[in-house]
Amino acid sequence: MQKNSIIKKCRFLQNSHFTINVFNILLFAKNIINNKKTSYLFN
Repeated sequence: MQKNSIIKKCRFLQNSHFTINVFNILLFAKNIINNKKTSYLFN
């Protein structure tokens, strides 16, 4: 019984870690797009 709950916790942590990674990638992409827009405007 206890082993199952530990496995579920590990899976939950992996899923949340994956979600955080996706979120970071989206933020990174957004920053790149914004930088390209601003450099395009200023050049």
